[in-house]
Order: sequence, then C-alpha cells, then structure tokens
Amino acid sequence: MKSVFEIAYRYIEPSIKRSIAIKLYEKGIPKIKIAEILSVSPSLITRYIKGEKGTGFNPLEDPRVNELIYNIVDKILSNGLSGYEVEREIHLAIAALLAEKRFCRIHKNVEPSINPPKCNICIELFTSRYRLFPTR
Repeated sequence: MKSVFEIAYRYIEPSIKRSIAIKLYEKGIPKIKIAEILSVSPSLITRYIKGEKGTGFNPLEDPRVNELIYNIVDKILSNGLSGYEVEREIHLAIAALLAEKRFCRIHKNVEPSINPPKCNICIELFTSRYRLFPTR
C-alpha cells in the first residue's frame, strides 16, 4: 500500500507548489525568483507553468485548498517569506488538509484498496489530539 506520505510527496505537494508558482507568475514575479521562493529549480517552475509537472490534481477545485494557497501567496507577497518559511507554510497546509480528509480521493485513485470512509490514518497522524509526542 502506498503511504499517505508518498501520496503527499508525489501528488499533493507538487500540485500545490505549481498553483503557488502560477499565482506568483501571474503577479509578475520572475521565474527565477519563484524558484528561489519555492526552493526548486527555475526549469521546474517553467514546467509547472507549462502544465508539464505538478498536475496530480487541481487544488483550485477545492475551496478550502484554494483558500490555503491564496493565504500562502499573500504571505509571500506581503512578508517576503524565506524558502524555509514557505516550505513550512506549505507543509502545514498539507497536514491540515490531510487531517480534514481532503485528499482521500487522490489516495483512492492511486491505491484502489483504500476505503476512505473507514480510513482514519490522516486524522490520527495530523490532528494534535492523537499525537504521541506533545509539541513543546
């Protein structure tokens, strides 16, 4: 079975980064600067914009995902977040969305044996009340 981490790494994160790259590009940010912001190569930004990469799903179809992407873009534009801070924001958004079971359909498409109504792995992994090790 493909783990939720593999699904996030292979499908969700690239699609979210692609959406962020496109939004920044539409705001007039140069590709080289977008690459720095997202900690990826300039050629990957070009491939995101051309639709050659990061097309595992369309995050803008889900209003909640779209909202989080816009929040990240706004923070980048207004606060000039570092690459580390952008990665943190993206990963926090992905964790929150996984906890809300927003990506079960993607997981089911990749791993047909998954039964989303019965699966609570993401809720248990990404909701604080289930954490084994409390944060400090």
